[in-house]
Amino acid sequence: MLARVPHIGYSWSVFRFNEASGKLTFDPAAPEKSTLSVSVKTESITSNVKGFAYELAGDKFLKAAKFPEATFVLTEPIAIEGAPASGETIAATAVGDLTIHGVTNRVELALEGQFVDGVVVVVGSTVILLADYDIEKPSAMSVLSVSDQATMEMQLVFTRG
Repeated sequence: MLARVPHIGYSWSVFRFNEASGKLTFDPAAPEKSTLSVSVKTESITSNVKGFAYELAGDKFLKAAKFPEATFVLTEPIAIEGAPASGETIAATAVGDLTIHGVTNRVELALEGQFVDGVVVVVGSTVILLADYDIEKPSAMSVLSVSDQATMEMQLVFTRG
């Protein structure tokens, strides 16, 4: 999972969560029975800015020691018309509960998925407001301003298990 927080003009801080797990069940004949859950370990955060990941995981931002996981759980069926052909890209919206920092909000994720060689690859994104999850904007003396929102992007690869 990846998120981007803009800072200092056109500069971006990109951070990733490197430990994620999830489960997807989908039957095109019964899409109302679809399930999707994804969990990331908040302490697995890394950043393109040296030392920033440590600050993000710490007590002023994500509080990874207190909130070790962030989760997304599907709450509505994913609407897909018919069974997709192998290699066909399908666009859909996933509605679910996103829990970050101990706070849960309903979100809509724009998704694209593809089934190829027995593997389902799903990419998606949404914009979240930090205040909606009781997260303070990161701050530093050398930073003039930081956005109050982040773009959450994900790439998930599902195999049969």
